[in-house]
Amino acid sequence: MSSSCRHPARASDDDGSILSPTAADWARGLSVFDASLRARGLRERTRQAYGGDLGQLAEWASGHELGPTDLGHRELRRFAGVISERGASKATVARRLAAVRAFYRHLLERGEIEANPAQLVSSPRREAYLPRVLKPGEVGDLLERIPA
Repeated sequence: MSSSCRHPARASDDDGSILSPTAADWARGLSVFDASLRARGLRERTRQAYGGDLGQLAEWASGHELGPTDLGHRELRRFAGVISERGASKATVARRLAAVRAFYRHLLERGEIEANPAQLVSSPRREAYLPRVLKPGEVGDLLERIPA
C-alpha cells in the first residue's frame, strides 16, 4: 500500500485512485514501518507478511474511519474478533496480532503514540493436542525391533 505524499487528503494508491485521509494516514504509516523493517534487515517475505496482515487492519480501520493513531485496545480486540469470525485459525489471529504489536511498538518508538494499545490485546490460546499413545501391541512390536 504505497501512496504519493503530495497532499495528505489527495494521496493516491498504487492504481492512482484517490485515498481518503484515513486511508492515506494508513498508507504513510505502513510505508514508514516497512522502511524501518527494511533498515533492520528483515527479509522481503517477512516484510510482505507484515504488510499483508497490517493491510487487513488498515482496510478494516479505514472502513470505520479510524487512522493508525485512533485505535485503542478495544478496537484492536474487535478487529481480532472479526478476523476470527471470518474463519481465521487461532495461529493466524495470533500472527496478525504479533504484526499489529510490532507496528504499534514502532509508532511508540517514533513518538507518534504515548502507549501501545496492542500490548493489552492477548493472542488466542493455541489448541492443546494430546500425544497419540501407543497400544500395548504396538509397544511390543517396537520392543521386538530393538537389536539385541
